[in-house]
Amino acid sequence: MLITQLTEQLATKFPYNWNLPPDLTKGILTTNQAFLLAKELKKSPQEVAVNLASEIQQFFESQNLDFVATALGPYINIDFNEKGLQNYFYKNKVDTISPTNTSKILLEYFSPNVGKKMHIGNIRTANIGESLRRILSLKYINVITNNHLGDWGIQFGFLIWGVSHIEKLGLGLNGIDWNNENSDETVNVLQKIYVRVNELTETNDEIKKECQVTARELELDFGNNPNGEIESTWRKIIDVSIKSYTSAEGYLGLNVLSDDQLSRENDIDLEQFRGKEGLWQYNNNHKNGQFDVIIGESFYQYFMKEIRNLANASSKEFAGLDFIKTEGDAIYADLEGDGLGRCYLVSSDGYSIYAARDVLARFVWAGSFNTSIHISIADNRQNHTFQQSFKVIQKIIQSGYYGDRPFGLLTQKQTDTALQALSQDSLNHVSFGFMSLPEGAMSTRKGTVLLFETVKNLLEKEVESVLIEKNPEVKINPEFNQKVQKIAVAALKWQDLSKDRDQDIIFDVKQVTKFEGNTGVYQLYTLARISNILRKNETTNKLDPENIIMLNPTEVEILKKIYQLPYALEGVIDNLKPHILCNYLYEFTTMVNSWYAEYSVAREEDSHRKDALLHLCFRIKIHIAYCLILLGIEPIESL
Repeated sequence: MLITQLTEQLATKFPYNWNLPPDLTKGILTTNQAFLLAKELKKSPQEVAVNLASEIQQFFESQNLDFVATALGPYINIDFNEKGLQNYFYKNKVDTISPTNTSKILLEYFSPNVGKKMHIGNIRTANIGESLRRILSLKYINVITNNHLGDWGIQFGFLIWGVSHIEKLGLGLNGIDWNNENSDETVNVLQKIYVRVNELTETNDEIKKECQVTARELELDFGNNPNGEIESTWRKIIDVSIKSYTSAEGYLGLNVLSDDQLSRENDIDLEQFRGKEGLWQYNNNHKNGQFDVIIGESFYQYFMKEIRNLANASSKEFAGLDFIKTEGDAIYADLEGDGLGRCYLVSSDGYSIYAARDVLARFVWAGSFNTSIHISIADNRQNHTFQQSFKVIQKIIQSGYYGDRPFGLLTQKQTDTALQALSQDSLNHVSFGFMSLPEGAMSTRKGTVLLFETVKNLLEKEVESVLIEKNPEVKINPEFNQKVQKIAVAALKWQDLSKDRDQDIIFDVKQVTKFEGNTGVYQLYTLARISNILRKNETTNKLDPENIIMLNPTEVEILKKIYQLPYALEGVIDNLKPHILCNYLYEFTTMVNSWYAEYSVAREEDSHRKDALLHLCFRIKIHIAYCLILLGIEPIESL
């Protein structure tokens, strides 16, 4: 029985606040319910605890559950009984959560901005999103992944103008090789163009106006002139960017699926939109290493008419839509009464604003994917924007405007599905702090970013240096280089995930690659140590459940800590915070390393105890590896 199943069983008769005890010698669960009941029962907390423990023990015995309840002062502790500990020790698989929840989740993450090199800030959403995808998939049968590509906005006017006037930028470039197989190089050129054009527009109003005109023409002619210079250049920028980002997805192990996950249907319906601009990828079934859908912001231009319809309905005094206002060509939602100010949907120049696409996207997702939970992962500087967008959606639904009319290109059935899902408080913004350079926040516009490629190279160089220092005789070959890459990724991901996602982070390459302390390398090092024990020692394969008596108290505590994993996983799911699992794993590996320093399996003379220790090592090994996989880190059994 999983620890989460145990708490559910207890809740049927003892619906108390059950927690993990700080001291594993006291058990696997604890509650202070006696404190809360003492005054009501007019008894001391200690006396109440004794009585409750007795009742719980009787419950265990009546249900044939192999646990024991004891009172320790005012606390009630739950632990394995001898038989329960024996049976749990004998297991040879990881305890985890079963996918029983049928609610469909739309998980939006990664979402880089087209035409720009990926920086370390972009990677936070990738790392957090991938870990949440893996952990949410343990409980939810259907998790749909969406890469909400940043392929629209006024910045494309600047970029397209720069490509068209590349020889005038003073960058020593005569053109762009769109067929270059190294898409990273092409995106690097595009970023240089973007930065240079921004520099020029700061002092040249004429160039700035030409860029704005280009952006306006792209928006007005969207989908009508695919072979025209502006839209053709825009599409080339997107194609080369997606190719570049795909290599980063592979490096970070995004959307790596288990056989079980591959067998699940994603059950999404976008056939009516196939072939339209902005729908860059659409998989009818889950595919390993791929997002289920890549839908760019540009796709929602097909729905922009709805924003204007809402504004027109508001001007005609349609009940409930009076919060939609017009001001010249601008359209905005007046959220002053909700403490959120004005949410602009269309600018005074007629451009669609990000918030408009945000609102439109949620209706399309809920209607097309039939999803009841929507999670978007973006940095906390966008908190206000998401609050505004979610409030606009709520007010549109409450107005009843779409009660008898379809939402844009959605069918009426899809519209009804969207209205039902979005009215259930289903929208979630998973925020995170941002990476910064020592001199402050990053700016793509000014070019002062810490690029992902730079971080990757710094990490790999540092890891290689450390490995060679520890083993000067190591052979530098493709296998070694692959190991360096895996360790570098582990270091980067642990840096991201081990801290509460709302915290800001200053990148420190030497700190994150240390072999000791709270680092990803330390987790791999612990796994390698245990794997080495199993490689060098043979078991007699005569393990008996009663060998549990051969384990000392420290080893029993390690076993109990293993048992607590599902509790940590539920914590991640409830709070959408991967650092809860990292905290758990770091506590566990610290316990394991302390034990490793004190006891030797190889020198154990008692064959029964040695078999017991080797089985414990096996449990430790698969446990650490499993936790790392859930965090998106590939286990390595030898460093």
